[in-house]
Amino acid sequence: MRLITRYLLREFLGPLVACMVVFNTIFLVFDLFDHVSKFFVSKLPLTEVLRYYSGLICAYSQWFTPASLMLATLYTMWQLSRNSEIIAMRASGISFKRLAAPFLVVAVVVTIGTAVLAEFVTPESWAWSLRLKENDFDLELASHDMRYRYPYYNPYGRRMWLFDEIDVATVASVSHITNRVTVTKELPGGLNEWSIRAERADYLDGAWWFTRPRRTWYDSNGVALPSSEAPLGALTLVRMSEFDETPGDIVAEARDWEMGSVREMLRALERTTVPEPEKWFDVHYRFASPWACLVITLFAVPAGLSTARQSVLRGVFLALAAFFGFYALTHFGMFLGKQGVLAPWLAAWAPNIICFSASIALYRKLL
Repeated sequence: MRLITRYLLREFLGPLVACMVVFNTIFLVFDLFDHVSKFFVSKLPLTEVLRYYSGLICAYSQWFTPASLMLATLYTMWQLSRNSEIIAMRASGISFKRLAAPFLVVAVVVTIGTAVLAEFVTPESWAWSLRLKENDFDLELASHDMRYRYPYYNPYGRRMWLFDEIDVATVASVSHITNRVTVTKELPGGLNEWSIRAERADYLDGAWWFTRPRRTWYDSNGVALPSSEAPLGALTLVRMSEFDETPGDIVAEARDWEMGSVREMLRALERTTVPEPEKWFDVHYRFASPWACLVITLFAVPAGLSTARQSVLRGVFLALAAFFGFYALTHFGMFLGKQGVLAPWLAAWAPNIICFSASIALYRKLL
């Protein structure tokens, strides 16, 4: 790594870490004021308090991280230009692209990290934090989310699952799902074709296994026919290879839509033929949101050089305007996309496209 690269990274990473710490600290302090008394009343262990706030930080990182990158980049470029370091670098033959490269590399790494966090960590951690909060920070209640007579419907396969009792907080992490489950297959007209009642349902090696299942068929009028123990009743444990539902589908149904991963969202949308622009916007936004880290840094590099030539106060106002402008565009696009005014993909990607176009225009002015 060249000396100039190490220097730029050192000058950039310090403000970046500081911005992220400040944003998260402000958020945590306000939340702590509201709930610190409940922590003491419920005698919540410190490890669980940290786990609670980790879930919240993961959920709000999609907002804090791009903002931190923007402010850190603007500040770093302003400092380098104010001390005439940019002029010295350019005079020594270092191109503007070479100067911007360390900032963009960090932005790419943060983008990938944010995407991985949002897909594999945030859904479970955020759901647990909200469940703990809804149960007044009672750890025992939050550790289980018991649902009774809980239904799950798969419109794609026209199958209705009815669980007598299920703990949706642990259903995705254990193989034993529930005691007593009924699966009913519906005909296109809405009448039942058959139903299967099992004493126990397990999901092992990518397939459902029912303990002592019993199938009941229905006639053309939806009336149950005399039940037969064969062939299902002849076996204690039966592999139900015809069912493609997964425990993740059940969890996604119980969890708020916004808390699901992209995989869960796409799987749910594949199972319906009804156009749902609001949900499709959420899917596209999940893809677009991490890239805001890169796009907003690409905008902030030339913008930081522009502000350095102006007064400090004017530079601060430009930074604030860029900060609030980007998120105003995000919320406006969210409104248009969820209302179906704009195509979901366009509404989700519009802030990134606009910010990228602005960065290209600023970049050309500096060349």
